[in-house]
Amino acid sequence: MKVDKRVRVLSVLLVLSGIALSSLVPGGPIENRDFSHIAPVVLLVFNIFLTALGLGSFLLRIPDQACH
Repeated sequence: MKVDKRVRVLSVLLVLSGIALSSLVPGGPIENRDFSHIAPVVLLVFNIFLTALGLGSFLLRIPDQACH
């Protein structure tokens, strides 16, 4: 029972972290810098990298055996 509560808390914290990080992506809602001097291809690759990094963090989890 105690492990289930920890897993739930970690899941909620992971979702909150993902939401907070998604607002920091370049060009996002709080972005006000000018990136016009950087080639669009470089920005595209960087955004793909950030997206993959963010999605990868959601895929990582503690194996069930480690919780017992």
